This record gives sequence, structure tokens and C-alpha cells, in this order.
Amino acid sequence: MWLFKLTQSDEYLRNFSDLPGNPEEYLPSVRDFEDMMQRMYNINKEYYKEDNLLTWKQVLNHYGSYNVSLVLESESIIYNKYLSVLPENVHAIDIIELYLHNKLPINKTKQPYKYDRIDIPTQSTSYSPELPWQPNQSPMNNVENIYNIAKQRVTNKNKTEVLNARKELFLIYCSNDRNILSEKLNIKTKELSDFIRKFSGLNVSQKQTEDSLNNSIPLQYQWKGITNSNFIGKQKINHEDLDKLVDSIEITNEGRFHYGSDKGESIRRHLVTSFMAINTNIEYKDLKIKIGKCEKSSSRGQYFNNEKKIIISDINQNTVSHELGHYLDYKFMDEINKKPKSTINNGLSEASLNYDYYKTVLSKEHIIWIIKYKTFVDNLTDKSDISSEYTQRRSEVFARFIDKFISWTSGANKYNRFNDYTGYVDNFSMNEYKVFVRLLQEHSYLTSQNLI
Repeated sequence: MWLFKLTQSDEYLRNFSDLPGNPEEYLPSVRDFEDMMQRMYNINKEYYKEDNLLTWKQVLNHYGSYNVSLVLESESIIYNKYLSVLPENVHAIDIIELYLHNKLPINKTKQPYKYDRIDIPTQSTSYSPELPWQPNQSPMNNVENIYNIAKQRVTNKNKTEVLNARKELFLIYCSNDRNILSEKLNIKTKELSDFIRKFSGLNVSQKQTEDSLNNSIPLQYQWKGITNSNFIGKQKINHEDLDKLVDSIEITNEGRFHYGSDKGESIRRHLVTSFMAINTNIEYKDLKIKIGKCEKSSSRGQYFNNEKKIIISDINQNTVSHELGHYLDYKFMDEINKKPKSTINNGLSEASLNYDYYKTVLSKEHIIWIIKYKTFVDNLTDKSDISSEYTQRRSEVFARFIDKFISWTSGANKYNRFNDYTGYVDNFSMNEYKVFVRLLQEHSYLTSQNLI
């Protein structure tokens, strides 16, 4: 039995006599409480500033525990993150009073985020569909001739032939056992890897990172985002190249000038680079691309799930990869929802799921993956920008993460927590990028086994 002996003059103080176990198991620490209050203030700061209230402590002093508790419980972002885990008879006002009377845990030991990997069988299995960036055992027909052309010094006369040969060799390299390929070319595996890395743009650190992430992972489920995106980022992408990968490309009158210029080629390269950075058996044949003005004049890009459409009005990779993050979040939700696509209101990161129901229609393995995904996004919110209600939304946190993930994968802004272009302060690290790769690899495996 646990009893808080607090001042009885305040009508809102509670007698915590029947709470089970150790209170540290479910009560927030002082640090967590202050983070919760800061988030609440940032969500409503424009309103509070009208009353010249510049901190959450001023808000609490001005409005009192009861009124502030109502705000906390009405904000879904706050409720889901901090209040939903409380015992049934403990409410926001109780937590506030505990804080005011110095009864919250000061140095609460928080369990660090941990990702539990599954063992993916090493035996090879076929997988469909075959994607341009997916290891699919591309035939080695005439590979010796391709290699001899690819290793030539580039001149004005042979430039097209050599670059095409390098692209073809690159795809064969990504799709086959490197030892077998090097034996066929009669060169050492390291020599072949060094040659591929030289023209694909990978440095030693990037290569080691990718190899470590694929350690013990069967070829068909391996993640080649670093190699693929670095290579494709140096290629010229035309309209036909992109059109093969997506449902459709619509060019409006406003977007026609940009799409036909170097900026249009930049958009196409950003899109294909983003696809290849994520890779691992995800296809985009249902995705529509529209180049032109967004419905909101202030938006640089928008995603509409009912049409599976990304609208791009701003020519930069941040916009492209951010909206692609929204597309992926909804795509993962589509996989578990049996209703028509147009009825889905949230991506998986925001969705409140009835697991008792989904256990009857989904595989156990899929349920476990869903929980891992949502736990992963929850961990991202601990490291994300909390400056406003918009930046705190889980869907926006995930979209910004995908933007940073693609930048890291392609070698840009690898360690920057602050992206000067977007202006958001997110503290995502390489550890989060690696965990997301694990999620993709497991998603690929479960899909191939018809478990998703």
C-alpha cells in the first residue's frame, strides 16, 4: 500500500492509498513532467502569449491545476504519450499536485529503447515483384565484357558506353553473390568491391555500415540503400525512368516550366534516390506524382492518401522525402486495414488500433512488427522538435525522420541534428537509422512469407 500524505486543504489532492506496486513504474519523473508541460505550452503558446504567459510555470500559476489538467487531457499528443499509461484512477490533476508537492520521482530509471530482432532464415527464397534496386540474381551474361568496358577511362568518345556499362555492372554487383561474381571476372572480391565503390561514391565508412547491417541477412532481404542511392544520385534520370516506377506523373501548367528544366531532372533524381535509399522490396506502382501548386499556398508539398498522390511545388529533396514519409506511413496502415483506402484517416504512426480485433485477421508476426513500428515512432518523439503542435504529431515526426534517413543514406547531413533548410531541430541519430533498416528488412521477409 502506498500513501501520499499531502496538504488536505486543497480539494483536488488525492489519497493514493490503493495504487499497486512501486509508483516509479507508472508515474512520470520530474523531468518527464516538465517535458510534458513544455509540450503542452508549445501546442498552445499563441493563446498563452496573448495573456503574456511566456512559460508553462506561469500558465500553471495563472490558471491553476484543475484548468491545466483539462488542457493536458484534451490534447491527444500529450495524453497518448504521458497520460494513457497511468492507472485508471490517476489523472492529470493528480500528477500536477504530486509535482507541486515534490512527490514525483526525481531520478527515475527509464528503460532504454531496445529493438528486438527476429532471426531471418538464411535459405534463399524467391520474391516477387522484382524491383530495379532489389537483389534478384540478375544474370551474369557477358559480364566479363561489361566489366572490361566499365573499367575504361572515360573520354568524350566513349562516355555513354562506359557509363552504361558501369550502371549495368553495378546492378549485377548488387544482385549477386560477390564472391561468385569476382571468380567469374577472375579478380579478388576486394578488388571488385573497391572498383564498385570508386564509381558508386561510397567511402569506406559507408561500405562498412551497410555491410554490418546486412550481416547474416539473406541476399534477397538485404538493405542496399547507401550503395544504391549514392550511385543513382550521380545518374541522369529522365521522365521515362521515373514513369516506370510510379503509377503516373502529372505536370500542371505551373510545374511544366520547372519539370522541363534542370530543376525537373533534380526532382526526378530526388524521387528515385529516395526510393532506392529506402528499397528492400517496397514498390511505388500505386503512387501518383503531381508537379505544380499545392492546395495550400504555404505548403511546399502535400500527400493525399485517398488518391495516393504526392504534390510537389518546391524543388528540393527535403520536400520530396518528407512527403514520401507520409506515403510510407499510410502504406503500412493500408497493409492492416481491410476498408477501402479512402476511409483511412491516419497513417500507422497515428492510428489507435484494436489489437484484440486485429489478432483475428492478421498474423502474429505482423502484429509484432506493427508494435515494433509504433514503439519505434514513439522513441522518435523523444528526440524530435517539440516547438509546436504540428511538429509534435507522430506522423510529422516520422516524415521528418524519413527526410533525415534519406539524407544520411545518400551521404548528406550524416550527423547533423539541425537541418538548416527545414529549420526543425530533431535529434535523430545513426542508431535510429540502423533500427529503421532492421524494420525494413523484417518487413521484406514477412511480406515474402505472406505474413504481411
